[in-house]
Amino acid sequence: MKNMLRHIEYLVIRHDCVIVPGLGAFIAAFEPARVGEGRIIPPHRSVRFNSDITHNDGLLAASISRRDGIGYDMAVAAINENVIKIKTVLANGETLEVGRVGKLSASQNGALLFCPENDNIASLRFRGLPEVVTARNDENVVFDNEVEVDSKPGNIVYIPIHKAIIRVAAAIAILFGVGILCSTPNIIDDTTIMASLNPGAALKDVTDCFISSEDTIKGELSIAKPSSRYESSQLVDTIGRNWYQKFMARHSSQKEESVANDKAPRAVNAISQEKSSKGEYCVVVASLPTLTRAQKWVKTNGDGALKILPQEGRYRVIITSADTEDSAKAIASSSKIQKKYPGAWVTRR
Repeated sequence: MKNMLRHIEYLVIRHDCVIVPGLGAFIAAFEPARVGEGRIIPPHRSVRFNSDITHNDGLLAASISRRDGIGYDMAVAAINENVIKIKTVLANGETLEVGRVGKLSASQNGALLFCPENDNIASLRFRGLPEVVTARNDENVVFDNEVEVDSKPGNIVYIPIHKAIIRVAAAIAILFGVGILCSTPNIIDDTTIMASLNPGAALKDVTDCFISSEDTIKGELSIAKPSSRYESSQLVDTIGRNWYQKFMARHSSQKEESVANDKAPRAVNAISQEKSSKGEYCVVVASLPTLTRAQKWVKTNGDGALKILPQEGRYRVIITSADTEDSAKAIASSSKIQKKYPGAWVTRR
């Protein structure tokens, strides 16, 4: 029974209604702060008991099941058993303390009576908010540790200050501050600092600078130095210029490769013309994606017997051919071919 009462105390803090099946419901109602009788009463929650609400909403049973690690049906059975014990205690005229929520008792006619605790646990979230004493206009309230002040008329001087005077004073102060800001001279440095990798260059007069149009046409990246100090613009080697030159070289190489690929159909036709005079099965020693790379591979190996065969979107380098597949495989697996071109294989035209 004590275990169930602890669950009720726990749930009242977090819920507005905690129902004990077969017994009644503990209802926690929120009451906002109010002013009355010279005091400011902080917000709090008051607990009431309603014996007419006895259905099982599952809240208490779920809490017991979760906390004690038992099934829901076993938790409901434990609640029913504890309710029978509570009714027996109340029927004997005893008072049941429900933790810091309040006390339950039974009247002579069997009705359940509930007396909430003054400092009940339902108001735990508002704990620490004290009542504040206020003074009315027609009352003199004396607070503890109050310092008495001599309030004789002769010792107090009242100086009336109108709001209009305060506004005028504030406007004058703003105007004064703006005037100071506007009258302060601003020192502006018009010196232009130009990029350079020459730490010894003293760039003081930079009003007359230009970039050679000839250098611009060539596609070179240049940084001009002041003509007032140097007779003509000079190129300053920078990381950007080096990158640009590498980019242009790579672009030219790709362009040449593209032109070579455009000439590939003519090479294909030349090889196709020799098809009738050669065998059907070819011994392949290399396969490259572009004609340029295939020609470069042939030139690197320096073998005059190597030919280029375009096939299936690639350029295959062949060394010889045969009329039958077995003859071509015998050539490809020979020690002479494997020694010079390991991995040679056979393809059909």
